[in-house]
Amino acid sequence: MPSIDTVKSSAGQVSACLHRVLPATPEDAVGILLYHRVSPSIDGIREPDFNVTPGVFRGHLEGLLERGHNFCKLQEILDRSAAGEAIPSNTTILTFDDGFENVYLNAWPVLRELKIPATLFLNTAYLGSRIPFPFDPWGNEFQSLVPESSYRPLTHEQCREMHATGLIELGAHTHTHDDFRNRPDAFAKDLEENLKALREAFAIDRITFAFPYGRVAMGYAGGELTEAARRAGVRCALTTECDRNLASGDAFSWGRCNVYEWDTPATLQAKLAGRYNWAPKLQELFTGTGR
Repeated sequence: MPSIDTVKSSAGQVSACLHRVLPATPEDAVGILLYHRVSPSIDGIREPDFNVTPGVFRGHLEGLLERGHNFCKLQEILDRSAAGEAIPSNTTILTFDDGFENVYLNAWPVLRELKIPATLFLNTAYLGSRIPFPFDPWGNEFQSLVPESSYRPLTHEQCREMHATGLIELGAHTHTHDDFRNRPDAFAKDLEENLKALREAFAIDRITFAFPYGRVAMGYAGGELTEAARRAGVRCALTTECDRNLASGDAFSWGRCNVYEWDTPATLQAKLAGRYNWAPKLQELFTGTGR
């Protein structure tokens, strides 16, 4: 039986083919990519979940730039959307979840060189820790066998350095990255702690938010959780639904597309256009997971 990664990769290729023959996306389409780790492969150790190696990461960005994608700041697009203003064609937003130190070490130099903005959604409970995130099974399993930079969180100083350039925005991802399904009150309390930590540490006020795990059908986003996020005063509440978003739509239901090592600029272009959204839903139907 083929592996999940093989099935996903095949689905990505199908989506790229669909993208070449289907009609163009609307002018106000907003595509959002989601990365987690950007870390080199380690001999003798299985690949971590949701990792893209540095060379592949650079290839993704350079390939999308060559295809005419305009990388924009999330806050800028939210401002334009709120004002009813037009957005650039092929608007693409880059995001990173959790706050792995390897984003600073391996992704940030590429972003700085290519002048590509991004948003880091941070779990503030773990900033500066030297041990793996509690929700990182790979890091906890292999921490004694791999470099610390492959699993440890960002420091406050690294976040401040990136944020000070104006190229990197910092957003909320809950304080603890807990499982808040059917727990809207606990979610609201944790998010408020997250927002307080971001304001105090980085002096930011207009804060964007992305749900941990993020699947609506699985209860990680949507419904009471989305309403709690609205009440908390965040500017958006991004899910992990791999859909095409419209700038004229509700930013509290915008989705993002997970990026994998097998992705190419062609498959990412298809994902950003909403051509891949059937694949996670099909996986969810058969396996109960759809990330």
